[in-house]
Amino acid sequence: VAEVTPPGWASAELQPAFTAMYAAAIATGVAYGAQVTGREPSEELVEPLTWAFYGLALSLNALDYSIARIQLQAYSRQLIAFFQDYDVLVTPTLAQRPLPIGAIDTCSSDPWGEFQKAADFTPFTPVFNVSGQPAISLPLFHGTDGLPIGMQFVGAPLGEGVLLSLATQLEAAHPWAARNPDRS
Repeated sequence: VAEVTPPGWASAELQPAFTAMYAAAIATGVAYGAQVTGREPSEELVEPLTWAFYGLALSLNALDYSIARIQLQAYSRQLIAFFQDYDVLVTPTLAQRPLPIGAIDTCSSDPWGEFQKAADFTPFTPVFNVSGQPAISLPLFHGTDGLPIGMQFVGAPLGEGVLLSLATQLEAAHPWAARNPDRS
């Protein structure tokens, strides 16, 4: 076990590229919905955050999209190379305790502010959606509020077996299946 930080970890420079790629994916869903229903996309048909992503995607061109893709691919290669020396990376799953329902409001009048709240809440997981690496979140502990505290374990590409083996060993050593929060 060694305390290390992956190269370029939590780089703020990645957020615009991630946002551009994410916007393109959301906009694809909106466009496909329009194709299936025969209805033109409109602000009234989707949540404000979805509409904001759709608008962002429409403002980008093919070059913007390609540059974002290349930036994320370059970072992914760097991150994957890190795993040549390490079997598993351990991070928190969330940066904050679980939020009350509605704390992130995708229907608010400030959709980008809500997106930033979500990014601040979950900064450790999206990067592995980008790199395509396997990751698992395990509820190893509980906070004083009775809610689980997740730890994320990330493996090298095709490292699902290592993660599942580790999860099995951790469950045997510190079972969590029967633990439930106090509902009083």
